Amino acid sequence: RYFDKSEDWGLLLKLDGHMDPRRGVLDVAWSPDVGRSFHLVASCGRDGVLRVHRLKKSADGRGSLELESSQELDSGADTWRCAWNVTGTVLASSGDGGVVKLWKSNFKGIWSCVSDISGNNPNVVGPSSASSGGMQMAP
Repeated sequence: RYFDKSEDWGLLLKLDGHMDPRRGVLDVAWSPDVGRSFHLVASCGRDGVLRVHRLKKSADGRGSLELESSQELDSGADTWRCAWNVTGTVLASSGDGGVVKLWKSNFKGIWSCVSDISGNNPNVVGPSSASSGGMQMAP
């Protein structure tokens, strides 16, 4: 949290889960705020841990957050990047395994991998020669 009076940042909440500090946390991603009563924060690191933290507003009335739950996701390899989709319902992760994994939560809040996208997938072709410059799916 930023404190205007001292013009300094202070620790609001420590999210545990990455046990080997020498290996480091490589990415942290906040899900977009789409009117939910909670926040989702994903973190990943070279310790092979991908974690989703669920935060709720504390009852102190000062806008503080407290940890409601945390789930470790089995990414299968060191995870370098994590990112949310625009609605904060799908988490993408990538890392040493050469695979992009997509994660979703069920109605009980349990996260699981719903898709693996490998770099050698024959259904994905490189940048198109079309003016859009985007990726296209092969027929």
